[in-house]
Amino acid sequence: TTAEEALPENGYRFKVATFLDSDGRPYSYLNAAGDGIDWSLHADGDQELRIQVHRHQWFIPQAKAWYTTRDERFIQSWMNTFDDWWATHPAPAAYPENNPPADAAGWIPLSVAARVQDMCSLMEYYRWSDAFAPVYLTRFLHRLALQVEFIKNNYWEDSNHRISQAQAVTLAGLLFPEMKQAAAWVSNGSTILNDEIVRQYYPDGWLKDNDLHYHIGSIESFRAAMLVAAANDQAGRFPADYVAALRKMVEVEKYLIYPNYASYNNAAGDFDYSTPNFGDTRPTSWTRNILLRHMRNYRDLFPDDEELKWLASQGAEGKAPAAGIKCFDDGGHYTIRNGWTAESTMMTLVN
Repeated sequence: TTAEEALPENGYRFKVATFLDSDGRPYSYLNAAGDGIDWSLHADGDQELRIQVHRHQWFIPQAKAWYTTRDERFIQSWMNTFDDWWATHPAPAAYPENNPPADAAGWIPLSVAARVQDMCSLMEYYRWSDAFAPVYLTRFLHRLALQVEFIKNNYWEDSNHRISQAQAVTLAGLLFPEMKQAAAWVSNGSTILNDEIVRQYYPDGWLKDNDLHYHIGSIESFRAAMLVAAANDQAGRFPADYVAALRKMVEVEKYLIYPNYASYNNAAGDFDYSTPNFGDTRPTSWTRNILLRHMRNYRDLFPDDEELKWLASQGAEGKAPAAGIKCFDDGGHYTIRNGWTAESTMMTLVN
């Protein structure tokens, strides 16, 4: 499993996105001496692997493994690995969007945002462990605060990454209200989210950079921040016009799904996904099960939408969306379909 592979006895095989070695396992970051971690190792030379290792994507699986098994190896591995990473990757003074420091790959603001969001979850698992003692809790909270402040001081101005950054700041403030800067974090993050849901989107709901991958991912950023705020008696942070804009974003995803979530496969088997592939969509990320989960989330968010009910239930309730032409004139994308069954035909025109 991801949690076990990352243990020292398994060679610090850290999960990084979908990168795997020739044996189908995560790459090992075991140093040459065999007694520690070498964060400079990047076996296949891919730039994305070099960047994403700093998102610590194996930390949550280890937390879940500890919570399920109470095996202390998982929490000890997490603490030791995090300590090692922190010691070897000091934060730069700044990370300008257009002139980032070459030796600070671990502090790309999007990676910092991913770490902060995961830390909000990690706390919920490990707070039950005796190993998560006051001394480590203090260290954990200090690192959380430093990273949130780093995001605040290094927001990207012209990127959809700004949405993820603002989500992380908002969540940290909502979920750690005891922190001195919590109120300022919530105010800062939620204000930016309210601004960006207008600034980065066309009136018809399309993300202006026309990237379906980030469009779908940003919906979750906006949705999660709003729901966590509501659960913490701060629903007013996200007013009605925010919700209306989010509904339009959901409409885009709804109409970009292949009929009945059916996977499109060509004769050579090169394609296996449920959305069109254009730009940087990365359609293999959006599997049938993930899209179904999205539709269920959206149905719960907009219970008056009969079409979302139909999509979420795979036709068991609600009303099927209309066939024919769906126009997103502002974004310049159009879908044409003759139905919503697996046998139906759909065409997407991309501007």
